[in-house]
Amino acid sequence: MMLFENRSFAGSYDRGNAEYSDIEFRHCQFVSSRISVTRQPARRSIVRRVRASKCEVTGCALETAVVEDVLIENLITHTPLVCWGTVFNRVVLKGKIGRIMLNPAI
Repeated sequence: MMLFENRSFAGSYDRGNAEYSDIEFRHCQFVSSRISVTRQPARRSIVRRVRASKCEVTGCALETAVVEDVLIENLITHTPLVCWGTVFNRVVLKGKIGRIMLNPAI
């Protein structure tokens, strides 16, 4: 599993068909980033076997991504984490979790 610790990620966008798997984030910050920016469900990006602990998000969104086998622990949200048409399967939210907005629209 690839580990990122005390890192900052800003302005990251993917336009679909990406895969993020076997990654662990500890004490990382995500700013103005989006995953799976596509209106075509066939092009959804996949987030699989990811762990995030004590991370922070500001101005971020999960769009049409498929998120599975993920653990999110103690997430700080400075603005709501917006999920547009995101599909979740075996996702665990643990500890104190900030604001998350779920919207089924694609």
